[in-house]
Amino acid sequence: MLVRWYHEGLDAFEHTCPTGRAIYDTVYHDLIAYLATPENTDGFDALIKTCREQHEALKAQLEQGRDRLLEIHSNGGEKAQALAESIEEQDDDTSLIAFAMNLFDIVGI
Repeated sequence: MLVRWYHEGLDAFEHTCPTGRAIYDTVYHDLIAYLATPENTDGFDALIKTCREQHEALKAQLEQGRDRLLEIHSNGGEKAQALAESIEEQDDDTSLIAFAMNLFDIVGI
């Protein structure tokens, strides 16, 4: 039963399964009940189908999230360029160093 759940419900033997834990958390009680009484298979096909649907939905969400991250990190566009220029300008500013040195002189460090 467990092998069937992994294979048909999660597709875990043919592909990596990033959704396994999330799905397991939702069907834990039902799955344990089926494993405790393997002769009782009533409704197990429905559980497999539900898990497969959840797997496909979560997998699609993860892939969309990866695409967004890829878009963000691949270029960043004008906002990223403006942010980089702002950081570079502030990086060359020596006023913080002058302030710290003055403070250290006053405090006696």
